[in-house]
Amino acid sequence: MPCSSVAPGSAPACASGVGSYEVREYGVAGISCPDGTGGDWDFSDGSPQPGSSSGFDMKLGYANAVLSWDGFLLVGPVILQ
Repeated sequence: MPCSSVAPGSAPACASGVGSYEVREYGVAGISCPDGTGGDWDFSDGSPQPGSSSGFDMKLGYANAVLSWDGFLLVGPVILQ
């Protein structure tokens, strides 16, 4: 039986279009841009972490997610909050 949950939606992109997406610490994902801007978000609810740059300080949307029988994570469209 599949396990159903939600996943944080897509993060804003860097102005240059190139960024480094990372898991920073337990439960926090982030992006670092070449111009020094970036942001961090909590995995549990998509809320921005303190210190995120302007444009990266918004709560992320979410998507329904299901772990399929063969191990693939199936994610639906992002729902903005």
